[in-house]
Amino acid sequence: MMINKTDRNDAVGLAQIIRIGWFRQVHVESGASHVARALLISRGLLVGMHGDIDNQI
Repeated sequence: MMINKTDRNDAVGLAQIIRIGWFRQVHVESGASHVARALLISRGLLVGMHGDIDNQI
């Protein structure tokens, strides 16, 4: 366990993790996919709100 929290100690810890193999690669989505998902979610919310307003009238 490392007592001092510094960038150098963090780098040493990450290097040890990589050497041991205690990591798993992950897939990071692109910025365009985040934008597309946000647009789809907001459209779904607007469609739902439109339906709620129609039902109230």
